[in-house]
Amino acid sequence: MPMPRPSVQPPTGGLRRAVPPGRRVYAVGDVHGMIEPLRALLRAIAAHADGHYPAQNVLVCLGDYVDRGPDSRAVVDLLLENPLPGFDRVCLKGNHEEILLQFLVDAQKGPVWFANGGQATLASYGVRPPLLGADAKELERAQRELAERIPA
Repeated sequence: MPMPRPSVQPPTGGLRRAVPPGRRVYAVGDVHGMIEPLRALLRAIAAHADGHYPAQNVLVCLGDYVDRGPDSRAVVDLLLENPLPGFDRVCLKGNHEEILLQFLVDAQKGPVWFANGGQATLASYGVRPPLLGADAKELERAQRELAERIPA
């Protein structure tokens, strides 16, 4: 016998449920170090926005810019440059950025980060990734080199 579906009530109170009139929002997430698909997506967003009349365009980047793909550095640099002039921009921190930042504070977080694609980010910044099972000295070397190269 099927389980009854729970009743879901919409939120109440002063929550907005729609984008305000005159604003268009584009959301991009999970880039994971892949610069060419990001560039293609940004070109498509710019073309779409040119064909419509909103008073204000907003680009919301949902995080996970780094790890896994080979171009984390290029992705971060592009997003820092404000790739869509005339757009408001909001860049949120994803779990991959969070673990990268944890590694910059505590080198012992490295193995967890590496298991989630962090070695690709290190390589994109010209840092030789530590080998599996690396000792504290090797993790600290990678941490120090990354801290010297990554933008604040």
